[in-house]
Amino acid sequence: MVILVGAGPGAKDLITVRGLNALRRAQCVIYDRLISDDILNEVPEGAEMIYVGKEPGKHYASQQEINDLLITYGRKYERVVRLKGGDPFVFGRGGEEVLALNEAGIHFEVIPGLTSAIAVPETAGIPVTHRGMARSFHVVTGHTMDGINDMEDVYARLKILAGEEGTLVFLMGSRNLRFIAGTLVNFGKDRQTPAAVIHDGTLGSEKKLVGDLGSIADIAENEGVGSPSIIVIGDVVNVLCSYKKRVAVVGTCDTLNKLRRALNGCGIGTVPMMDMAVKRLPDAEKLLQIFKEADKYSEKRKFPYDWVLFTSRQAVKLFFQIFNESVADIRTLSDLKFGCIAEGTADELKKYHIACDFMSSHPDSDHFAGEFTEHICRGQKVLIPHAYTGSKSIVYALEKAGIYHTELLIYDVEGRAAADFENIIRHEKSFVFLSASGARAFFAELNDKNAADVFYGEVNIFCIGKFTEDEFVREYKSLKGDASGFALIETSEAYTLKISENVNLITADKYTVSGLCDCMHDFFNKE
Repeated sequence: MVILVGAGPGAKDLITVRGLNALRRAQCVIYDRLISDDILNEVPEGAEMIYVGKEPGKHYASQQEINDLLITYGRKYERVVRLKGGDPFVFGRGGEEVLALNEAGIHFEVIPGLTSAIAVPETAGIPVTHRGMARSFHVVTGHTMDGINDMEDVYARLKILAGEEGTLVFLMGSRNLRFIAGTLVNFGKDRQTPAAVIHDGTLGSEKKLVGDLGSIADIAENEGVGSPSIIVIGDVVNVLCSYKKRVAVVGTCDTLNKLRRALNGCGIGTVPMMDMAVKRLPDAEKLLQIFKEADKYSEKRKFPYDWVLFTSRQAVKLFFQIFNESVADIRTLSDLKFGCIAEGTADELKKYHIACDFMSSHPDSDHFAGEFTEHICRGQKVLIPHAYTGSKSIVYALEKAGIYHTELLIYDVEGRAAADFENIIRHEKSFVFLSASGARAFFAELNDKNAADVFYGEVNIFCIGKFTEDEFVREYKSLKGDASGFALIETSEAYTLKISENVNLITADKYTVSGLCDCMHDFFNKE
């Protein structure tokens, strides 16, 4: 079986779920040039990797050689993935590869991908169609428009396109931009027609250049923009020119997706900068045993604690995941009460049809610890399953109050930087940290790369809560060796601390993803 998988326009989180599942089960992967390292990291360890990339003026393998490789490895392995940028059938020669496999009697499957012809302009704020402006769009390969081969056919195509009122999208045409723009103008296209070049679309290093047909080639040349780039020509280029603000994000995949959904419609785009993966620790097995032991006594079904305290959404998720693994009777939890540090954690608990019994008046560790020790009845037992790097405030408060408790460090969060991590830092101006562990991982990555500086130019740092903010400040000062204080430059629902000449730190009062999104929206609207 050979599976043709469209990897999408570049960003890891824009490959389809089906495509990602196929990639994670592959025994052999035959892949093209424009596949990000983040996507290739999903290939199972031990799988054979074969690069057949094509670069301008340089091919590692001809199409016939690629077809032969697919047949050879399709007979050798049970699951071969042919990983192609964008969609396999949009200028990807996927049809030729399928025909070759079919003729050789090898089973195949095609998993579509988001074509860059639509996805890249879209994520850059350019709709390829727009009511009253563009009722059609035309996707054209610019690769063969080199002014040498098939000139008669090239001119004939451009002459037709010059008369079209819809949007023109050229793929693989960056080397021929001047030729394409000039020929369209020569055939009657208005030289003031809006035009854009988008380089490294959907990635952190994305660059969008906007001009018109008469100027776009000079603009791209002056900026040194080359392949891979997409050319968009038409009035739609100017529809959303004010769109969009972008933020680079450090967080787990789940939190990033929640943030992206919450920002949808606000004109704020997201760029994944570090993926925070949850790692179970040995204490998770201790929790599993607690569930199993409680379930052994079928008559009592008594959980040996009165309270469980959660200081994060992830702790809630993992607690019930481990409970499900134990296959314990649900009545084991019947007498338990649950405390949550903040509204977001309580919302996560509601997903398991359980209401929170205690929540502090303010969503930080100190309030949670102090108020809970006043709330709890003496003699009750408390379980605290939380992160390895989580705040110890509640543990210290219970110790001081003489309340029986057990702390279980059931998980840790590890960061993996995006392949274009350094480019993101260099080009982005706004950064979002969704956890304290994310802030630590970010600065650890900077240390590993021996970064000369943290940020370039003035930047905005958005933190989801006070604990995350404190951790960011601590790590920032450690890296910079700066012991200076902070100047409060604005007070409102969202406040801003200026922690150096070029770094603004913003944290909302409401320590949830939705609260953070409201804060970001308000902040950008004031600019």
